[in-house]
Amino acid sequence: MEITDLLTNDGYIIVNKKLIQLYGLEEAIIIGELSSEYNYYKQRGQITEDGLFYSTVENIEKNTSLSKHQQLKALKHLEEEGLIKVHIKGLPAKRYIEQQFGQILNNQLSKNWTTSCSKIEQLDVQKLNTNNNNINNNKYNTNKEYKENYIKERWQEQFEEFWKVYPKKQNKKKTEQWFKKYKPPENLFKTIINKVEKFKETKDWQKENGKYIPMATTWLNGERWNDEVEVKQDNIFLEIGKEESFFE
Repeated sequence: MEITDLLTNDGYIIVNKKLIQLYGLEEAIIIGELSSEYNYYKQRGQITEDGLFYSTVENIEKNTSLSKHQQLKALKHLEEEGLIKVHIKGLPAKRYIEQQFGQILNNQLSKNWTTSCSKIEQLDVQKLNTNNNNINNNKYNTNKEYKENYIKERWQEQFEEFWKVYPKKQNKKKTEQWFKKYKPPENLFKTIINKVEKFKETKDWQKENGKYIPMATTWLNGERWNDEVEVKQDNIFLEIGKEESFFE
């Protein structure tokens, strides 16, 4: 199992005590969040050939509440420690992360850390595979039922929320199938909804009664939530959503 698998799980970020002692609280939080982002892109085959994945200041701030300044300070520290490398690529410039956790953390974290994380993982697996067991612990039953229902129903809730905000009401069935297939994690889903709201304010989506608004599935399959957006404000269109430079 890779170190990033031990540092992340759906719905929460693991912040390890030993990492806090070694690098600091904000650095430990960043390691957990970057592990989550790395696993998300890895599962979808979106890690670049040279091992990089896309990471934005905005997304990390949403998921961790760490400000841009706090992020920059923590990332700089982690880069100095050799845990990551930050790359600025493309036009417009975007920030990519090269994680090197496995090369260092496996040596620095003790056997107790690995054993502890393994126990946590085993408990999670046990909770998901006890449908036919007779369990008398009401608290455990409640947690188990909640987790199963959440996994089963969350993509449906996401689809309904997305369909309410997306302005072009066509291809509803295909859009629903997209959410059922991909089941986007919460951090990505929040980004999708926020970006749709921003696109709704653009001149292209507003002119000619929405004639130039793409089908929802076209927008989703094209990962248009990563696009830059120009939003009208006091008769002036301002570009937003463009990734800020990692360096101040």
